[in-house]
Amino acid sequence: MPSRNGTDRDEEIRRRAYGLWESQGRPEGSQERHWQQAEHELEAEERAKVAPASRSRTASTRPAAGR
Repeated sequence: MPSRNGTDRDEEIRRRAYGLWESQGRPEGSQERHWQQAEHELEAEERAKVAPASRSRTASTRPAAGR
């Protein structure tokens, strides 16, 4: 999976954080919390995309049972 450059990633986090802020009624003083939540969500999605590929490579390199 190609990695995002810092600017693209920050822009995605910004969009997510803004969406969270709007969905929670635009509360004052919550930008740091929304930024962190957006960052964690993005990281979780990135890990989920990488994990299945890693598991399938690991499984295909193991010797068959009984050999």
